[in-house]
Amino acid sequence: NGLAAAAQLNQAYSIAVDEQDLYIADLGNHRIRHVDLRSGLIRTICGSGEQAVPRDGQPALEQPLSGPRSLAIDANYLWVVLREGNSVWKIGRRDGKIYHVAGTGEKGFSGDDGDARLAKLNGPKGITVQPAVAIYIADTENHAIRRVDLQSGRIATTVGSPQGKGGFNGDGDNLTQRLLKRPHGVCLLSNGGLLIGDSENHRLRLAE
Repeated sequence: NGLAAAAQLNQAYSIAVDEQDLYIADLGNHRIRHVDLRSGLIRTICGSGEQAVPRDGQPALEQPLSGPRSLAIDANYLWVVLREGNSVWKIGRRDGKIYHVAGTGEKGFSGDDGDARLAKLNGPKGITVQPAVAIYIADTENHAIRRVDLQSGRIATTVGSPQGKGGFNGDGDNLTQRLLKRPHGVCLLSNGGLLIGDSENHRLRLAE
């Protein structure tokens, strides 16, 4: 903790920002760092420094993290993708606790149309949030974009093969028949479309 300009990070992998706050996925330190953009001070808000999957509903500062790769932010939560932890979590911006959102922590591809916490993800690397509605996860090694409904907590594949098949078979209307190959990022647009970084197809894809 101290001045952000003098702080040391280890493989800072991604950020999330709003008007007053900057959050950093400090991958190599297994921590999430917060910078107050008014004061320039940095502090750890999540991560004990150990590499493991956290426990649900506990103070975020006391919990380990396993591969924090991507962040998204809304008014109430900071959303965190754990690549090596094969799961998604959210940190309460008011209570400072960490909550389980999706993924069992075990690699695999399962769970569509069921509880997202019981689904299997495989090396996810990206996330975007539609506040109070849904999150979209770049489920990288499953070659898919998965959607979690924030009201029901259910998960579904919205882009890419529901069987986890990677490749490229052109563009078209049926999004679950359009193949992706290791998508690394996803961004929700104001019109509801999704921009997808389809990394090994060397393309930026738009899903509407």
